[in-house]
Amino acid sequence: MDQLHHFILIHYNPKRKSERLSGARFFVVTHNLELFQSQKCRRRNNSFVKNTHMADTFMQVDIMLVFATKYRDALIEYSWDEELYKYITGIVQNKDQKMLAIDGDKDHIHIFLSLSGDLSIAEIVREVKKSSTNFVNDRRLSKKHFRWQSGYGAFSYSRKDRDRVINYIKNQKEHHSKENFKEEFKRQLKEFDIEFKEGYLFDFFEEPESEN
Repeated sequence: MDQLHHFILIHYNPKRKSERLSGARFFVVTHNLELFQSQKCRRRNNSFVKNTHMADTFMQVDIMLVFATKYRDALIEYSWDEELYKYITGIVQNKDQKMLAIDGDKDHIHIFLSLSGDLSIAEIVREVKKSSTNFVNDRRLSKKHFRWQSGYGAFSYSRKDRDRVINYIKNQKEHHSKENFKEEFKRQLKEFDIEFKEGYLFDFFEEPESEN
């Protein structure tokens, strides 16, 4: 995995303990003056700034998000699903994330994106669910009140798997003619060695297992 590079500001204050502060850049507060001098830092206004040109954070993390409609109702109709996918793509891009692929079926959706690091996965899912729910209901696209289930799946993939995952998502409708969503989701959890209990999965209607 690629290393993350940070700009480090070290401030000398003997009255405070060492701590790391959160933010767009990372700061270290310490009372160890000898440490500053050994790291070849330059002094500025009683602060020591470590000489480095790597001010940005670099990362490449591909994540596939999976979540379902409430009670897995078949709410997403083929007549307007592309409109929904385009809207969600806009949400992702407006949050400075890179959309790689999006598709699904009548009761669930797959979103494959490359994270920029500015938002957590939970924040992205929360914004996508909230905004897309309002989008569908405000335009009365669904015959019933539209809503997503509260849970979701998030699966990470390496860069070399990107094309394979994109093709998999683009062929969702064809894929689900052979395997239903419950089987698919359980298979993904097992492939990633994620332990689960049936009662804590999405709310699934009782449905027959697909024939192999």
